[in-house]
Amino acid sequence: MKSILVIALSILMINICKGQNTYIPLVKENSFCINHQFLDTDHYPKPSAATLSYFNGDSIYNAKLYGKRYFSSLSGTHPCPPEQLPCFVVDEPYKPMDKNFGGLYRDDTTEMKVFYIPVASTEEVELYNFALSEGDTISDYLKILMPQEYIGEDIVDSISIDTINGQVRKVLNFQAKSQYFPFNTYFIKVIEGIGLKCDYCEGTLADCNIVSSTKNTPDTPSNKIEIFPNPTSDYIILRSSTSISKVEIFDQNNRIVISSQSLEIDVSSLISGVYFLRCLTSDNQFYYQKFIKI
Repeated sequence: MKSILVIALSILMINICKGQNTYIPLVKENSFCINHQFLDTDHYPKPSAATLSYFNGDSIYNAKLYGKRYFSSLSGTHPCPPEQLPCFVVDEPYKPMDKNFGGLYRDDTTEMKVFYIPVASTEEVELYNFALSEGDTISDYLKILMPQEYIGEDIVDSISIDTINGQVRKVLNFQAKSQYFPFNTYFIKVIEGIGLKCDYCEGTLADCNIVSSTKNTPDTPSNKIEIFPNPTSDYIILRSSTSISKVEIFDQNNRIVISSQSLEIDVSSLISGVYFLRCLTSDNQFYYQKFIKI
């Protein structure tokens, strides 16, 4: 009886170890990430928008297979008085309003790495490396994508093995400090098979509470804000039918990279890729648009 128990426990431990050592790929269709954007205010962040990212289709470049990643703005409302804006509440089921190409991604399952070719670029860069150990240095591109709250030294602070969406995943943890509660720290998580932590779902559109894309209406951002030139390498000029009091530019990880009150903005310092632009108008309305930095 003891022998049977020992064998059973051994098999269980082997399966657990296999589960932890089997790499879960990031690049796969029918997987969706929802990120919520927040506007920095004096006392606490306020919800201002939400985006959906997903893979759809593939492409071969330099004899390597990549998945195409797309980003979509999600519809929603601001059900609060003007003096309390923004107070964005995303519509459910989730309704994508557009479709923006976000670059090419591929997994190296042997090295447990994710590689990325940004929009309008031909150079592949390392994005995530799940073979890292505590204290190892992260990739240069991941350093760029880290949220502004990150206070680490470009190394992995700790590693955990967590069950997320029914799968055992390796999680790289990076220390961050809240800008609103300066004495509080927390961990930014980079999750195997997911990337930077988000509201993650695998399954069909129905499984993940997502409906088919909707067409733009006269009140959507594309008809309120125009950007020239687009794509651009050094600057953008905004044209709008309404007065704009503030402009913020977000990268693909919802990090504010530029804040301005000008309608002509220098973007030469940004890396190549897709960016989302949020405009606050004089009548306290928010409108959104996108552009490509080359």
